[in-house]
Amino acid sequence: MNEFGKMKGQAAIEYLMNYGWAILILVVVFVALFFVVGPLLGGAEQCTTDVRFSCNDPLPYVSNDGAGDTEIDVRLYNRQVQAIDIKKVLCTVDSSIDVTNAADVNPTIRISSGSGFADFTDIACKQGADALKLTQGDQFKGTVVFWYTEENAIDPNDLRTLSASVVAKVN
Repeated sequence: MNEFGKMKGQAAIEYLMNYGWAILILVVVFVALFFVVGPLLGGAEQCTTDVRFSCNDPLPYVSNDGAGDTEIDVRLYNRQVQAIDIKKVLCTVDSSIDVTNAADVNPTIRISSGSGFADFTDIACKQGADALKLTQGDQFKGTVVFWYTEENAIDPNDLRTLSASVVAKVN
């Protein structure tokens, strides 16, 4: 009886080991596909921002103007409880944000509260103070920064900052 019980345990361990090796091989194949095929497809295009706002529907559109300068089109949704007035906007690939490089939004664009949105088109992208030059097919990884005031702000000159991280292919 002892001999039979030992053989049963060994069979169970061998059974589990076979499935363990099969699962390990599948995981290695999926990881390899993710790291090899993923970059060839250009990665996932996305726009991420503060939870009170949204910029993913539709995804930002990055393109070149006639002079080869990179521009971006973004739809910004206001999900907070009060309206906002967009005063300035900047598209940059720099890690440090400089408001002096931002373009004035004139006239100011009001985005209503709840699910209000506004489209911002042909925003010139910069690298430092210079125009960013990417070609069709390149991947844009940068930030679109909006400076805004809230509808009921005590000080109407108190600019708040909203940053949207964008990854998109240049069209």
